[in-house]
Amino acid sequence: MSQSREHLIMVLRAERSSKKQRLVEERIQSGKCLGTTRDGLECELVATRRGLCSKCHQRMQRRMNQLSQEDRAAYEARLISAGVLLADREVLRIKDKSVFKRLA
Repeated sequence: MSQSREHLIMVLRAERSSKKQRLVEERIQSGKCLGTTRDGLECELVATRRGLCSKCHQRMQRRMNQLSQEDRAAYEARLISAGVLLADREVLRIKDKSVFKRLA
């Protein structure tokens, strides 16, 4: 499955506020999932993919599979901006302490 150019542009434009970014980085450094339970509480399981535990990741994937490609890109961008999903390979930039790698 190939990703469209519009999808990539939309996801690349997704940004977080500095406050949300700090919260995301704290959760990632502690190894905790960025998602929430069905009750709205923070998920305390170990993050495995894109900042989510396997349970939250599967739930997100099921929702994304119901959407068209354009809606999927917008949904993914909203999740990234909200701080509940990491961009592709973002965990590497967060965990790597080298300023040269993080800013590359």
